[in-house]
Amino acid sequence: SPSTAPPHTATMDDASAASRAAARASALDRMISSSSPPAETRTALITLSKYIGAVLADPSGSDSRKRTINEDNAAFGRRVASVDGGTDFLLGCGFRRREGGEGRRELFLGDADEDRSALLDARREIVRVGTGRLGMAEGDFPGAPPDKRDVVPPSSFDPYRTSSYNSNFAAHGADPASVKPGEEGSRGGGRGACLPGETDAERKVRHLKEKVVKMEEKAVSGGGAAEGSSSADAGPAAFDRRMCALRPGENPPAPPAGAEGAGGGGGRGDASLLAGRARRMQEEREKKENAGFTTKAMRDMEKLKKAKLYSHAQIRVVFPDGISLSARFRPTERVGAVVEAVRGALSCALPPFELYVAPPRRTLDPTSRLADENLVPAARVYVSWAGGTAPGPGYVRTELFTGNRAAAAVVPVGKEVFG
Repeated sequence: SPSTAPPHTATMDDASAASRAAARASALDRMISSSSPPAETRTALITLSKYIGAVLADPSGSDSRKRTINEDNAAFGRRVASVDGGTDFLLGCGFRRREGGEGRRELFLGDADEDRSALLDARREIVRVGTGRLGMAEGDFPGAPPDKRDVVPPSSFDPYRTSSYNSNFAAHGADPASVKPGEEGSRGGGRGACLPGETDAERKVRHLKEKVVKMEEKAVSGGGAAEGSSSADAGPAAFDRRMCALRPGENPPAPPAGAEGAGGGGGRGDASLLAGRARRMQEEREKKENAGFTTKAMRDMEKLKKAKLYSHAQIRVVFPDGISLSARFRPTERVGAVVEAVRGALSCALPPFELYVAPPRRTLDPTSRLADENLVPAARVYVSWAGGTAPGPGYVRTELFTGNRAAAAVVPVGKEVFG
């Protein structure tokens, strides 16, 4: 029956294979015993192994350039043809002479002449002669390319998927991997179950965040928001902004003694509150740098354990000309609420603008919660006019410059969530 062997496999009869093997052996003997300097012979052997390796690296035969050698090429003549037996060795590998374009002389290995097992033998013969008779090392020759036809099937193990090993199950003789993360019953199931691909630490962080959000919403509901409405839906009428405007270089005075958030030290204004927040952030960075290896989930968990519920967030909005607005917002409100408050404080229509924090500069997303943007308990945000078009003088309502500045300086009161 006709052969069904795939392309580029051994199809020659034994006589042809033996004849080519004898031709290669004779060519190698002539190369070793030729008058060429040993260095040139070594170069010829290395070059021949590269030619053969290029063919072996392309078992599909899709790249004919790897099976075509220009005999008129100066590099080929200097490295291979100049050594007696070099070209004959390629003929013993199945290459045939032909005339290429523009009368060029070529050596070409066609499908019918290509025998992969013979090429592998030829490469081994080159290495054996080079190491045995010319003192070369195996590392002098390019490595044997892998057989791309023999593709190892991918492992069922996914290194990017969370795996679970239950030591308690194993101690009692049960399958330690019988409960996978995300499956019903994992770590007790129900509310305590992990989501698909979620680690135990990530699950705890998710639950802590949910608890913090619920406590924030509960605190807002008890502080004036309409029952059943979310904090994001509560408008300015449900919460006193206590907004005031400040001229360049001006700060709100300290709150009066005994006022909300005044504290025993006579109270602190925006500047001291922002300085304290910057100092804490610096301490956290230094602590993180000096700490050992921790995952993001572990760091988030430590941060949430120290979370506080604040009575409000004190936001200072600074315009490019130095004028600023100071106002109170609920921690659960969106950045968009700050944008609307700024628009409400203006005496005329302004060009489009965006809010950002710095350094480093980061544009705030209007749909994000103030707490998620790290604007709680206090923050300084900046206004950037679209296209660089600034409004004329008097764009802030005049009455805001004479507003209740002491009330605007009240420091947010914090309460430990898990204290």
